[in-house]
Amino acid sequence: MTNDSIIICQCHSAEHQIIFREFKDDKFISMEVHLNKLPILKRIRYALKYIFGHQSKYGAFAEFIFKPEDAEILQNLTNRLKQTDDKATIH
Repeated sequence: MTNDSIIICQCHSAEHQIIFREFKDDKFISMEVHLNKLPILKRIRYALKYIFGHQSKYGAFAEFIFKPEDAEILQNLTNRLKQTDDKATIH
């Protein structure tokens, strides 16, 4: 059984969301992050760079802006994770 919490970025874009899934039976919480879709030519460009071994020293990432009201969701998830035994993991 899972308990899901969804946090949407302060910019209100549905593309900027994090889904936390708490698996109570297995005692762990997973985090799913939506990845931005890019136009086909940019994806091909990135693919070619990847094939030839080019990597940015900064990595590939986007941003997520937490709202103050998200703190309660994050705190509740953290508290529930602390309540489980030492076998709990975050994925």
